[in-house]
Amino acid sequence: IRQLRCFQCVDYENKTMKDYAALIEGLPEQRGDSRAEEDLTAALEEATSLRLEGVSICWDFHENEDIVQKALERELRQQEDIWTPVEEHREATSGTSQTELEDSRFRKWLVKAEIYAFH
Repeated sequence: IRQLRCFQCVDYENKTMKDYAALIEGLPEQRGDSRAEEDLTAALEEATSLRLEGVSICWDFHENEDIVQKALERELRQQEDIWTPVEEHREATSGTSQTELEDSRFRKWLVKAEIYAFH
């Protein structure tokens, strides 16, 4: 019980992300290629007259779980390649096809663009 009371005391005295979060249920289904986060942010800002920091949607991807998992694994490999020294990268990709290398270069360019835009 003491540990719980200590946590509650610290939580009460400090502001965290959960103090500024809202859970909205019952939204209509949306396609993954829509601008759902941006649209929802705009609608909520208009309705509340507040500036929101952002919106995150929990997507129901159970029907496409394998596709999403493979995309995540590919993205992780791409991110690892960014931080891998050049020689290790050459050794690791020696059997890689030209199409895969071109895809890798494009993805790295996208990551750099995203980092530039948001940091």
